[in-house]
Amino acid sequence: MTSKPLTPAALEVRGLTVVRGEVRALTDVDLTVAPGRVTALVGPNGSGKSTLFAAVTGGVDVTSGTVKVGGTDAAAARRRREIAFVGQDDTVDRQFPLTVADVVAQGRPAPRGLLGRRTAADRAAVAEALARVGLADLARRPIGALSGGQRRRVLVARALVQEAGLLLLDEPLAGVDVASAELLVDIVRARADEGAGVLVSTHDLAGVTDLADDVVLLAGRVVAAGPVASTLTPAALAEAFGLRTGDVRR
Repeated sequence: MTSKPLTPAALEVRGLTVVRGEVRALTDVDLTVAPGRVTALVGPNGSGKSTLFAAVTGGVDVTSGTVKVGGTDAAAARRRREIAFVGQDDTVDRQFPLTVADVVAQGRPAPRGLLGRRTAADRAAVAEALARVGLADLARRPIGALSGGQRRRVLVARALVQEAGLLLLDEPLAGVDVASAELLVDIVRARADEGAGVLVSTHDLAGVTDLADDVVLLAGRVVAAGPVASTLTPAALAEAFGLRTGDVRR
């Protein structure tokens, strides 16, 4: 799969502040996700990670600041389908009579014409995405018959077929088995190798080195950001998670 070229940055957030009711969820956040790189978003519960994703995907009003995708306004990028997003929640209705392939195909542009049939390119993209997530043999299986981990992989495949230049994943490794987690890490790395910019939130500090090139430590504001090796220091982690430096273990 190829990605739409996104320059100068796949995602550029500047001075982002989000106030939700009485709560200031994010304050003056700056971050950049470069094409061809994976950025891990790390922070404690309530640090604003999901709010940040919502600001990019249009799920929350931005109080101040800018969000650009490929150098253009995020709203315009959403209309052009340049942002693919996989959230924490399993949004698939297991009672609805859809096959696995049907759900993945939702990531493609809606069919046009009176018959509304998927094109050969659509079908090929769906098959490729299912193969990448290890579910090629389940394409015709009802989505409701899959396990939770398998459904998570279906949602990732749906994002892959969109072929967007920016891929956002909110805690994709939460609650999945070791084999699925390793597969998802490989998929994330492969999308970056293909030129996409990837932003992925995670609680797995031990796995960040294998997952990401860069990291942003978030605690309602950016505590530290940069290459993984030089950013995940005990002092920065302690500040982000509200710990004493001596309590931090990596």
